Amino acid sequence: MNLKAIAEVMDNLCSQYNANAFVPLLEADIAGHLYHILLTQKLIGLAHIHLDSRVLGAERNQKFDIVLGPIETREDGRPAVRAQAVIEIKSFLRGFTDPQHRVHFEHVLNDDLPKLSRIPCPLKVEVLFDEVGYLNGLYQGKRRVEVIIEKRKTYDANINILLSQTKGDKLVSQLL
Repeated sequence: MNLKAIAEVMDNLCSQYNANAFVPLLEADIAGHLYHILLTQKLIGLAHIHLDSRVLGAERNQKFDIVLGPIETREDGRPAVRAQAVIEIKSFLRGFTDPQHRVHFEHVLNDDLPKLSRIPCPLKVEVLFDEVGYLNGLYQGKRRVEVIIEKRKTYDANINILLSQTKGDKLVSQLL
């Protein structure tokens, strides 16, 4: 699995969103639909696609939204994934208030990026699904998306950010 393949999965999700074939209410809908696309496109063995899973080398009970890789046994006897790719997801969806969006934004800065930076994995991706344009707003005088990009550099410049955001009347995904 490579970044191009994950970007194509996000493009597929955006196409389905734009056709009104996919309408997320919660972040879990996005994770579940990405999982579905990964399963149906067969880009990786089905036994290597995991939701809300433990990763070898991560903190004991830490879990990640989507993990791609084989299952192995940790030293404590519990199964975990030898991650080939890890995807964390944050959504900024209709029906949520600005204070709720701010909590999600701060989770990206203070939870997702540090968590991704600490794991041994060749491909780390933060998916930002912003259907309301929240990340274009300002945080301490800078656009929120720029704050995320700067913060990523302080943790691990190898964390990839895929932003899905409305452009005109369409949702499009881009690598930042």
